[in-house]
Amino acid sequence: NISPLELEDCIKQHPLVRDCGVRTARTLRTQDYRIVEWKDERGKVIQVELYDHKTDPDETINVAAAHPDTVTALLEVLHTNRL
Repeated sequence: NISPLELEDCIKQHPLVRDCGVRTARTLRTQDYRIVEWKDERGKVIQVELYDHKTDPDETINVAAAHPDTVTALLEVLHTNRL
């Protein structure tokens, strides 16, 4: 199920400042998944993470490579809904 919960409660943006620069993460939480898209200070995507809450509720295993269709669908929702 990739339908977003209430979007205002689910899409978040988090800045992260490190020695190598500023990175920003936007996340989307659904009933079954959390997707995290990391961008550098130029806005270039540097990493995408996907966590399956049915099998990994603590979000410790990135399953993005194993679920490319889910990643594509959730990124579309994340990019379409700029809150």
